[in-house]
Amino acid sequence: MDGDESVLTLEIDGRWTATEFGLTCRVLSELYNFRLMRTAAARWLDSLARDERRRDHAYEGRIPEVVRFLLRSREHPAVLRTDEWTDAAYLHRLVSPSELLRVKRVTYESPGVIDFLGIGAIVGHVKDFIVELFPSNRRKRELENETRELENAERRVRIARDFVALRVEGAAADLQERQLAAWATERAEPIQKLIEQGKIKEIRHIDGTRER
Repeated sequence: MDGDESVLTLEIDGRWTATEFGLTCRVLSELYNFRLMRTAAARWLDSLARDERRRDHAYEGRIPEVVRFLLRSREHPAVLRTDEWTDAAYLHRLVSPSELLRVKRVTYESPGVIDFLGIGAIVGHVKDFIVELFPSNRRKRELENETRELENAERRVRIARDFVALRVEGAAADLQERQLAAWATERAEPIQKLIEQGKIKEIRHIDGTRER
């Protein structure tokens, strides 16, 4: 997938175990690969809508594996089984080496930083998802002052569904979107635990000369 690279920075503090470091890398990588493939699916569906002839070419086997993967469903080319979308090993194989999320820098101090490098738009989506889903203690207090507990729960569901959305209509697509939103939220929980423990102080997206 085309796109400039950008940096996802975690400001860290405290004493980390090797398990915590490895799990953080794994969770971010899985969410990144998932969002990358969902974006690829959305772009391919847009291209199909603009040019129906591509569908014929697809079934003649003249497209990459990732596109054949997206076209397997009988009901809709983007509605795959939920267990396929959440199969981290399979999605990893679909991502080219140049697209993978990479560790750029680790500074283990108190405070320290972990920098990840990846495709800019995808990195930004992962950062926004985690920051909005699991706000810092300061932001959490602001939200508690602004909204009630039920509204916060609804907000989390909306954030997760925005992260997994393909904008595909239909009951099956809606059900799968709900299932994937629940999966993404649960998959990100190890990051939430580190935020609550104060081991992750801040998450930033640095895109070129701009910081978000």
